[in-house]
Amino acid sequence: MTPPECRRLGLPPRTPAGEGRSLTPLQALRAARELIADPERWTRSAPARRWKGPHGKVPGEWVSTHATDAHARRFCAAGALGRVSGTRRDPPGIGFLQAAARRLFGTDIGRANDDPRVSHADVLRAYDLAITLAAAEASA
Repeated sequence: MTPPECRRLGLPPRTPAGEGRSLTPLQALRAARELIADPERWTRSAPARRWKGPHGKVPGEWVSTHATDAHARRFCAAGALGRVSGTRRDPPGIGFLQAAARRLFGTDIGRANDDPRVSHADVLRAYDLAITLAAAEASA
């Protein structure tokens, strides 16, 4: 996806695999939080979702995909980190996000994100705490 397309859709440009590793955890957490700040950009039960348009009598639907899929438009909490960093495994900042989720919800971020008792606002709270933890470590 080209940068103008990304800006039009409100997405960060797709980062080639591994390139986002140059992001600090703090940068990745801030970018990922911004990505899912709009509830329409957040999802549950999948790292990311892309729109599969209607075909014949089959209606369109949001289907599961990986976070680095160029067509992905919605992201779970961890998937947003994968999107901004361009990696599917261990994106920068995931340790801080996991620590925040354990502190706030008593479980990992994946389970918290998918729990219907945990709201979008709660997920953003986890990001806010993760950003605070990452900032404290960066300034130490």
